[in-house]
Amino acid sequence: MKYVSNITSICLFYLLLFVSITQSQADQIQDTALSTPPPNHRILDKWRGTWKVTAIYHPPAPKTLTYVDTFKWVLNGRFLQGESSEKSDGTKAMSMIWFDLFTQSYRFVIYDSSEPKPAEKAGEVPLPWGGIAVELPPPTWHEDTQTMEWDSGFFGPVKYTGRSRFVNDDMIISSGLLKDWKGTVIVDVETTSIRQHNAPNENACRCPQPQ
Repeated sequence: MKYVSNITSICLFYLLLFVSITQSQADQIQDTALSTPPPNHRILDKWRGTWKVTAIYHPPAPKTLTYVDTFKWVLNGRFLQGESSEKSDGTKAMSMIWFDLFTQSYRFVIYDSSEPKPAEKAGEVPLPWGGIAVELPPPTWHEDTQTMEWDSGFFGPVKYTGRSRFVNDDMIISSGLLKDWKGTVIVDVETTSIRQHNAPNENACRCPQPQ
């Protein structure tokens, strides 16, 4: 019995040692992931700065808005936060952008203060939002054309497609198209963003330098 007890004690010791080492390695991996932003942040860093935006909405809700968007790195450089000035229609918007290490995808969450707009005449589609937050489908980055593209596919109650093309370091041309499950256009918008000036140095991208 004493022999068996000793064997059990030795096994427990090595089991606890293994668990301790494994947990330590996991903690080191997590610490490294948290302390070193992924290279993908360099793509998101293209948005950093202040931009003068002109947004042209096509039917069913035609209008033209002008405003200023400002993007800066927050939370130790993990997230790129965007915030608009008050738009020409009195609304404002915010966004949070980051690269998700776990899903290996870009994440875009947009917050909008727009009030619901009911249909004012027959055949008009009401605007569906009123102070909401929405996450865009995971986008794809095309290095050759410097373009980010979104496509939600045909599943779900709505379909969203969009793109943002960096013409150069100082201009972004974007578009977004939202349809319901019947194919009816809900939102159709095109925007042109012109860089005004760089964001403060403290908001610079904390990205790994190339070797």
